[in-house]
Amino acid sequence: VSGGTITIQNIDEVASYLDFAIDVDSRVSSSPGVYLSGANISIQDVAIPEFDHDGDSSTADVRSADGIVANSGTGNINIGADDPANGPAIGPIFTDGTGIYANSVGGTIDVAATGDIAAGDYGVRVNAGAGAGNVSVSVNNAYGSAQEGVFVSTQDSTLDAAITSTGTVRGGTDGIEFFHRGAGLASLDVQNVYGAGAFGVRLDTETGRSTGLDIDISGTVQGAQKGIHVDHLASGSADIALTGSVIGDTETGFYFNGSATGAGLTVTGGSSGMIAGATHGLDVIMTYADLIVEDFASIAGGVLDGVRVQMDGGNVTIRNIASVTSASRFAVDVSNYYYDTVIENIAVPQIGGTDRSDSGIRVRGLGGGNIDIGGTSTATAIDDVWTVNDGILAQAYYDGNLNINADGVIDSGNASGINAQSEAGAITITALGDVTGGAHGSYAR
Repeated sequence: VSGGTITIQNIDEVASYLDFAIDVDSRVSSSPGVYLSGANISIQDVAIPEFDHDGDSSTADVRSADGIVANSGTGNINIGADDPANGPAIGPIFTDGTGIYANSVGGTIDVAATGDIAAGDYGVRVNAGAGAGNVSVSVNNAYGSAQEGVFVSTQDSTLDAAITSTGTVRGGTDGIEFFHRGAGLASLDVQNVYGAGAFGVRLDTETGRSTGLDIDISGTVQGAQKGIHVDHLASGSADIALTGSVIGDTETGFYFNGSATGAGLTVTGGSSGMIAGATHGLDVIMTYADLIVEDFASIAGGVLDGVRVQMDGGNVTIRNIASVTSASRFAVDVSNYYYDTVIENIAVPQIGGTDRSDSGIRVRGLGGGNIDIGGTSTATAIDDVWTVNDGILAQAYYDGNLNINADGVIDSGNASGINAQSEAGAITITALGDVTGGAHGSYAR
């Protein structure tokens, strides 16, 4: 079909034991993989429930082999997006294979499923090829047993791409996998996401694009490996709000690699957010961009650091974290080349009320950047720090200046409460609380 719209709507139950419940292909091609055109596809108000396939009420109901498949060529795809607010426009969907698959190389893709999706393979899978327009995927509860709960992949000319969820997304590998290679905004607004085999959320952008990120996660994100894994190689800024819990069962809670020039990152917990990882709690690697991490209730690392930042050419600000800890390494470890580092209003409390982090706050200003730990007021000062080794270790190289301001107890069992080192810059230390250490209370050189 080369034009017009193919519409399927108002079906209470559609199923196929051996094949697709709904299969619409409007692609018109000149050669394999080259599509000249295609009709628009609209699928509204349909459900694919479990069903009685043999007429025997004593046997269990079964699922369709696959759910909805829509291939539109250059046409638009609209699955359930006409009026999802007025009822379960799409769903429930129960399949042994993929719940919803949508593929367009030249049109927009809109998927909205307010009914539950429980699929043996992918819950929802969307592919937007070169030439596609905006992509939007909205689900309530989506489960992909063998693959992802929601998988979205876009190509070069795709504009904005968005995934939203009002319920829980679960995947046998990742909960959500989002590869946005287009130039527009990649946005993610979800609640609870679980990845049983790898990551709760994985999001990648591509080098050479201007893609920005807007991520808002209000519930629990948990992955068997990492909670959240982001490779942001495009040049747009990234704004990430994590107001619930982010958990990495065997690796890092939140991992971000931003190696593109100019892509700044802000991560906020809204005062209630919590991040925990078996290795690092939060791990950020960035080049030529500014980083802000702020307003978390707690960030905890396991065998590695609570917060680790490796920055090459950008300012780093970490502030307003009620508790940041690591049983085995540094609660906070920042290495910053050339630019300034500011750490304000954080605490490294005892773990479980009795145990200590191995080490507290370490900042290395490599290449001449200034270091400011605690600002100049009680509102920005460092609170209690309880450690086995150094409580605060600051190392300013070349002519970088160093400021430390603490109003809590700084207690190091074996090393220095405060250890301040500068090659040629000024050192300022203000301590309003007790500073003690097994080697030195406060040491500066």
